[in-house]
Parts: sequence; C-alpha cells; structure tokens
Amino acid sequence: TKPNWYHYFLSGWIGAQTYLKTKGNDQFSGLNLLVYGEVPPAAGLSSSSALVCASVLSTLIAYTNRIFDGYTKVI
Repeated sequence: TKPNWYHYFLSGWIGAQTYLKTKGNDQFSGLNLLVYGEVPPAAGLSSSSALVCASVLSTLIAYTNRIFDGYTKVI
C-alpha cells in the first residue's frame, strides 16, 4: 500500500500547533504550501521524516513570524 503523504505533513502540523498552544498561541488558520522533492518514496531515505520536519518548521515560521536559519518567509 502506498502511503498517504499528507498524513506525514499533518503529523508535523498538529505537533507544531500543540507546541504553540503551550506557548499561548491558539490562533490558527490554514496554510497554502507547495511541497516539492525528488527523494524517491519508500527508498529508505527518510523521505517521510523529512516531510514531518519540513511541516513543523513551516508551521512554526507561519504562526510565529520568526525566521529560522536557512529559511526566509515570503509574504
């Protein structure tokens, strides 16, 4: 069975929201994101873990307006 890749993104998004709620941020709305990669699925290269990490970082940037090293927020 092929994985539903959006589940990996949702996992990171929900985790980031849970963290932000502990910091007093509970104002969330949707995100418009484009995810692109060339890591072959199910190749043992941790593509799912990379997607979860990207999800967490993009969510934190979107809802805190903090820019992390290597990331630029485009408005």
